[in-house]
Amino acid sequence: MSENISLIAKIEAKNNAFDILVDGANVAADTTNFDNNLSVADNTVQKALDTIDELALGSNYTKTITISPAGGDYTKIQSALDVNAAGGELFLVYPGTYTDDTINLTANNQCVKGMGCSPKSVLVTNTAQICNYGATTGGVLENIKMVMTPVINTIDITITGTGSCNFKFCHAEAVITGANNEASGSSCYAGSGTNKIVEGSIVYTNTSTRGGRGKKAVNVEAGSSWLIDDVTFTVTGSSTSSTISAIRDVSSGEVIVDKCDISVEDNESDATYAISVVNGSGDAELKYNDVHVINNTNIAAGGYFDSDDSSLSIRSSFNHIHAESSAGTANFVILNDASVTFTSQFDDVIAEDGVKSDNGAKYNYVNSLEDGDLFANGTISTGDIEIKEHAYFDAEYDNGNSGAADTIDWGNGNKQMSTLSNACSYTFTAPDGVGNFLLRLVQDTTGGHAVTWPVNVLWPDSTEPTITATANAVSIVSLYYDSSDYYGVSSLNFG
Repeated sequence: MSENISLIAKIEAKNNAFDILVDGANVAADTTNFDNNLSVADNTVQKALDTIDELALGSNYTKTITISPAGGDYTKIQSALDVNAAGGELFLVYPGTYTDDTINLTANNQCVKGMGCSPKSVLVTNTAQICNYGATTGGVLENIKMVMTPVINTIDITITGTGSCNFKFCHAEAVITGANNEASGSSCYAGSGTNKIVEGSIVYTNTSTRGGRGKKAVNVEAGSSWLIDDVTFTVTGSSTSSTISAIRDVSSGEVIVDKCDISVEDNESDATYAISVVNGSGDAELKYNDVHVINNTNIAAGGYFDSDDSSLSIRSSFNHIHAESSAGTANFVILNDASVTFTSQFDDVIAEDGVKSDNGAKYNYVNSLEDGDLFANGTISTGDIEIKEHAYFDAEYDNGNSGAADTIDWGNGNKQMSTLSNACSYTFTAPDGVGNFLLRLVQDTTGGHAVTWPVNVLWPDSTEPTITATANAVSIVSLYYDSSDYYGVSSLNFG
């Protein structure tokens, strides 16, 4: 605490009144409705009143230290941290610009709190890394703006660490220029620690030439854990790179992204993503995010997900995803291998090229891929359904030419067709439950092909129909399935 207020010994609360003791003397007693606007004649007491908030903030800390360019206990943040390293300290940083300063925590449970009305009031600038909380745990940074601008052709990370730290109302920024192709690259946040970023902002501007290397604002390293909640991302890139991502997760890092506004634009990168997971495993969650991705030359996608050939599960719920590419491809997500499962629950999607799912990746969804429409690939269980206009199927499933034996899988759709290219013996694969089904049989240009039905297809009067044999003739068989048998009725010889 600064010298001009060091005489304060204690402030005692008594029934909504305060006694202020200065050098043991009571200079303000029984003052009701006490607040910082109280006017007193004694200048020393007024200074005491001005620091009540500081004392209250420091009530759970081992020590309170003030930092101000105009003169507090210290004028530099790092100087204060270096000298006060026992642990549990509260550092109050007053408004101003702290040029070439750093915030490298020096002990567990330290809190560095900006005292301005917004993060921009406390600005820390540097041409190299600004915050490294190292292996310390329980750290907190609040209400601070950190802007890193490395010299041209170099890389660095604005904030990193291996322990644990929370960032609230903080602004982290990195401005990267020149040319560099080192594997790690530059980021606003990185490290293998446990991180919570809450109600802040991230600005990542990378115009460097990276060639076949990637760019990422947040680098989720192996073994790290991240909660990113209510954060605004502005990610802008230019010059060559393989990818640019707001968040990139590698290997075993875990991340939850909740209620974030993510904007990524780069027309020169090979691919532009909001979130990418490469060689990943485990689980990730994306909820209530507003995502806009633009790459008008190559690939724009809300997400790219690739596993290490073990299970990688992504759950996406109530997100708005808008991917744009005027001359390339715009995907909701890209799923790269069979070990990836992506579940989309009630996402609002604008992406002309939809989902790209390669090599057997699993895509489960109940979402809106077109305005006013809801799509699902699984079972929807509900009570009554009121249909205002009409209900219809998107297409009839075509089984192609029958050959001498053909299997009709009712899981492919309620309305199916088969072209009789030979006398055919049919097998049915049962649906998941009771239902009505229809099979349209079309004779080929030769005609004359008979049908043999499965034994659990039952007919009126136990009499199988004789399918119309004329070339190109159409017969329709309607079936009711009761979870055991099929009850069939035929309509023959359509002209």
